[in-house]
Amino acid sequence: MSDSFDVKTPTTTHRVTRTGNVLYIVNSTRPSADHIIGELRNYWQSLRRNGSVPLRADVSADDIPTLLEYAFLVERLAPGMARFRLVGQHLIDLMGMELRGMPLCSLLNRDSRKRMCHVTETVFRAPQIAKLKLSSPAEERPGMKGSMLLLPLRSDLDDVTRALGCLVMKGTGGTRPQRLDLTGTKFTPVIPGGRILHPSSLTDSDKL
Repeated sequence: MSDSFDVKTPTTTHRVTRTGNVLYIVNSTRPSADHIIGELRNYWQSLRRNGSVPLRADVSADDIPTLLEYAFLVERLAPGMARFRLVGQHLIDLMGMELRGMPLCSLLNRDSRKRMCHVTETVFRAPQIAKLKLSSPAEERPGMKGSMLLLPLRSDLDDVTRALGCLVMKGTGGTRPQRLDLTGTKFTPVIPGGRILHPSSLTDSDKL
């Protein structure tokens, strides 16, 4: 994968229907969050060799053109700290700014950031898969709801310090940048039946 998500794919097409003299134009092709998350997880699974965590070097933008809008790559810099290396347009539009080089936890409101850092650390440390539920604050109603997926990757040094992810938010969040609340997490071991590392199990040295 190159250092940018440059592949441009259509995100909307329209279906036109008529009622009397009124034409309605309906966005009918934007995929669901479950579909996007499922496709990215299947792609990650296809890169595994003998059940191991995939290599970052094996991830190619050409393999997932329809997912790039929602995808991102992060790098672990220190315990609990990961920064964006590549960022899809959906995230940039959501935050209203370029996110490359910024911490992953910068997507979240202050009250959720520490928890987000601990969740991310378990993805690298276990390693394991994390699926997060996110929403915009209640005062932003009707607001936005969505999901994030984090999938561990190995670097060229064979350590698990990268993660492939996606974020899909739906709803109306207004025009200002959206900081999100973390409302739920689900962990899945890389090896079926393996032990889950919960954030509460991290030692003080693993936390911020």
